[in-house]
Amino acid sequence: MMTHSMKSPFLFIVFLILAIRLNAQINVLHYDETTGFDHNTRSQSFNLFTTLGNAAGYNVTQDSDGSAFTINNLANYDLVIFSNTSGSNGLNASQKDALEWFVDTKGGSLMGIHAASDTYRHSSANGGNTGQWDWFAETLGGSVQQNPNHTSSNHVATITDLVVHPILENMSFPWIKEEEYYYWENGYLHNDIVPIFEVESTGNNSYDEARPMGWVKIKDNGAKVFYTALGHKQGNFTGDFPQFEQLVEDAVLWLIEKCPSDVVETGTYNSGTTLLIQSENYISSDAIVASGANIDYNASSYVELKSGFSAQFGAVFMARVDGCGN
Repeated sequence: MMTHSMKSPFLFIVFLILAIRLNAQINVLHYDETTGFDHNTRSQSFNLFTTLGNAAGYNVTQDSDGSAFTINNLANYDLVIFSNTSGSNGLNASQKDALEWFVDTKGGSLMGIHAASDTYRHSSANGGNTGQWDWFAETLGGSVQQNPNHTSSNHVATITDLVVHPILENMSFPWIKEEEYYYWENGYLHNDIVPIFEVESTGNNSYDEARPMGWVKIKDNGAKVFYTALGHKQGNFTGDFPQFEQLVEDAVLWLIEKCPSDVVETGTYNSGTTLLIQSENYISSDAIVASGANIDYNASSYVELKSGFSAQFGAVFMARVDGCGN
């Protein structure tokens, strides 16, 4: 179990283990345009994220037509959520350029829910409507396969966690959930995603084998991505599935988390843990990086590895002074 200690002259609002610095307004864009299958969850999803934002202190704006996707406008946002978007005809060329700028240049965070992976499907995926904007699938992390896309919409299966991650700290596993479980075998999965939970086998076909239903990735510039294939029914956003609401609540908090001033790390990063720890000032650590863990310290002033710190054989550890977001 890791212990994180942060010192700052600013006020912190703490949600269990997630500390979000809200000294500046955090803005979230909820994008829910569909040009393919429409799950009709846009109002329920927007209402849920608005409620979560009101409680946590961040602002949520809805966009159902792509008009918010300009560089000047996205410069004001910290996170863009693709909530059950679909199809390949939503954003025009300049709007696509704006999202690429937001993630790749500004370092903004991206979140995708369910049919977000049925949006701008990758050129290597099977079926139609592919290859119109591979950047999106490569950044989000995946494209659902076609024919078939998923299990029946009322399939009940067991979900298990794969790693220790802040997004999952308030979740209970195994998680038995009714869902429309996506298939990936003939779709596309990027090789840099870090799956954090998976569904058990859902049938007898090869594409039914246990597979990720949620993953994260952190780009080289510090931009964070979270995707979950869950979220088919409106009830996911209206109280029928409390664990789903907990999942997206903590996912947003992780995605908008800002660099603290000073960070002190202690304890053990267990195998399978992948973390980018950033600080606007320094990081001091006597932690143990276990074999199979992947830990990146990035401070603006200095990194101090104290007596007791160790990185075991088979661990990946980096300490650098590049500054937050680099």
